[in-house]
Amino acid sequence: MASLFELTAEYQALLDLGDSIDPKDQQTFLDTLESMDYEVGLKADSYAAVRTMLKGRRDVVKGEIARLQAVLKTLDGNISRMEDSLQTAMVQMGKNEIKTDLHRFRIVNNGGVLPIVIDGDVPDSYTKVILEPDMAKIRAALDAGEQLPFAHLGERGTHLRIS
Repeated sequence: MASLFELTAEYQALLDLGDSIDPKDQQTFLDTLESMDYEVGLKADSYAAVRTMLKGRRDVVKGEIARLQAVLKTLDGNISRMEDSLQTAMVQMGKNEIKTDLHRFRIVNNGGVLPIVIDGDVPDSYTKVILEPDMAKIRAALDAGEQLPFAHLGERGTHLRIS
């Protein structure tokens, strides 16, 4: 069976034949068009079958991702609880460092800049205002027929629906 690309090229050549005024060409055009529609339909059905299989595999992968994310969350929680427990025990014992034959455990200060704690109302001179377009207001104006020099409604795209 021809590829979809080959069928598309043949279809275009056939459309060019459809411009002919010769009655023999017209009959050839109609006969060929009917058979090509059948071939394109078969190819489209094959695409749909493969698409269905791929969607099934995708759903399995998505499920596995969700399962592994849950495992990861559990592992991260266990690690964090173990570290917190060890740090709490060291603080309660007054030890900032423990050395063993295998490891060295130390309680150290975090790096980076000191965190800021806001204790009250912040004056305007220490705030920033973020301006962003009010898309709902712009859409309402355009839908009402207003001509805005800075915006217009774009074209809606297309997509393939397989049912």
